[in-house]
Amino acid sequence: MTFLAQADSKHHLTKSYFDKYPLMTSKRLDYLCFIQALDYLGKRLIGAEAINIQKIKGSMNKNRTHFN
Repeated sequence: MTFLAQADSKHHLTKSYFDKYPLMTSKRLDYLCFIQALDYLGKRLIGAEAINIQKIKGSMNKNRTHFN
């Protein structure tokens, strides 16, 4: 099974803003997860990649258990 991650041209604006003005605390960790998932945008995904994105999303916000 393959999936297509949708690309949105405005994600680069968010990335450039937070690269210039970094976040603090766990919000920064959420941003780093967001950047990991951004690598998949616009690509045709196989099942393992889609599962990886779900894991990334599942570890963000209130579900975060690892703070480093």
